[in-house]
Amino acid sequence: MAVQLAAAAGPQRGVDGVFALTVRASGNADGRLYLNSQSDYRDPRNLSISIGPGAVQELVAQYGADPGTALKGRAILVRGAARMVRIGFVADGRRVSDKYYYQTHVRVDDARQLQLR
Repeated sequence: MAVQLAAAAGPQRGVDGVFALTVRASGNADGRLYLNSQSDYRDPRNLSISIGPGAVQELVAQYGADPGTALKGRAILVRGAARMVRIGFVADGRRVSDKYYYQTHVRVDDARQLQLR
C-alpha cells in the first residue's frame, strides 16, 4: 500500500504513515543500509527502508548484530514518509545512461522509527 500511496502522491511529495513489512533482503549503498520488502530491490512493489549510519549503529547496539542480518525474515513497523526516489543507471560510480526508474523509500535516521511487529 505504501508504494501505491507514494506513487499517487508523486515524486515531489511523500505520504506519512506507519508502514508494515517483512524484511526479505538487505543491502548497503552510499553509506546507508537498505531493508527491502521484496527479494529484488528493483521490484516495483518493493518498499525500501533507507537507514542512515547513526540509526544503523543504534540498531546494532539494540540487536547485537548487523540489522540487515538480524531483521531478515522479521516483520517490522516503520514510521516515516514513503517517497518515490529517482534512481539513475550507474556503473563504477558513473552514470551510464539517461534512463532511470523510481523506488519507494522510507528514510530512517533514528532507530526509534523502526520496531518489531
